[in-house]
Amino acid sequence: FRPVHTPMVAKDTASTRLKADGQELEELQGLALHENLTMLSAQHNLLKSAAGLQVCTKLLVLNLSHNGLTDLAPVSQLKSLNALIVTNNQITSLGPVAGLPALNTLVVSHNPLKDCSGLAGLKGLKKLSATDCQLDALPW
Repeated sequence: FRPVHTPMVAKDTASTRLKADGQELEELQGLALHENLTMLSAQHNLLKSAAGLQVCTKLLVLNLSHNGLTDLAPVSQLKSLNALIVTNNQITSLGPVAGLPALNTLVVSHNPLKDCSGLAGLKGLKKLSATDCQLDALPW
C-alpha cells in the first residue's frame, strides 16, 4: 500500500505556472482551482493517468515526463496547448493529440510508441522528438 500524494492547493487564480516535479503524485487533483494555468510540470511522479487535466483549458506547456502514463486522452481537450513533453512513459498511441491545433512541439521519446499516424493533420507541428520509440514510419 502506498499513500496517494496529491498537492495541497488553494484557489489561486493569479498563478499561471505550477511545478509539481518529484512529489510522488499518483493523480492530478485540484487543477480547477488554477483557472489561469498556462504551464504545468509534473514530471518524475507516479502518475498513471492524466485525468484532471481537461479543466486546464489555458495550458500552453505541459510536461508529464517520467511517469507511468499509458493514455493521453485527457490531453485531447487542451486546444491551446503549444508544447507537450511526455518522455519516459508507457504511451503507445498519439491519437489523442491529433486534434490539438496549436501544438507545435511534441516530445515523446522513450515510450513504446508504435503509431503516430494521427500526427499527419497537425499542420503547426514544428518539432517532433521520438527517439527510442518503436515507430516504423512517420506520417509525412
